[in-house]
Amino acid sequence: MAVMLGDIPATVRTPVVGIELDEIAALETASYAADEAASPPALAQRLKVAPELFLAAYDSVGTLLAFVCGTRSALQLTAESMSTHDPDGPLVCIHSVVTRPDARRRGVAVQLVREYLRALPLHTEVALIARTHHVPLYKRAGFVSLGPSAVEHGAGVWMEMRMETGGPADKVA
Repeated sequence: MAVMLGDIPATVRTPVVGIELDEIAALETASYAADEAASPPALAQRLKVAPELFLAAYDSVGTLLAFVCGTRSALQLTAESMSTHDPDGPLVCIHSVVTRPDARRRGVAVQLVREYLRALPLHTEVALIARTHHVPLYKRAGFVSLGPSAVEHGAGVWMEMRMETGGPADKVA
């Protein structure tokens, strides 16, 4: 599907298993601290078990621009619930929101998250953890901060954020 992500025309779709994983893993590794980045096998597993929760954006020449990936779990956000996928779980846990460095601060991440949320069924609970400096980005996408998360992932504090689809994020252009 062709969309505008910020000021960049993009095609948004589920990545092709196996073929596009190297580019996705490289962007993940370049975007997160070493103790926070998902490994290539973890990304491959997410794409394999929950392809409907993996959305990538490609620029006009077909190069990876950004991606969002997640899994489903129980309603409580824990390190364990974020490390496995429960296909019947009521909570969508977003694991990664990554934008290519040259496209950052242009509205790409917010718009891609909004596209991701629109693809989910109405009234789906969605959660993520974010570093404090990213909280405003997720608030623009419709999330509410619940304060520090109990989830430990890498060094430092993460903020837990939640929303329900069909809320403000789905109504923002």
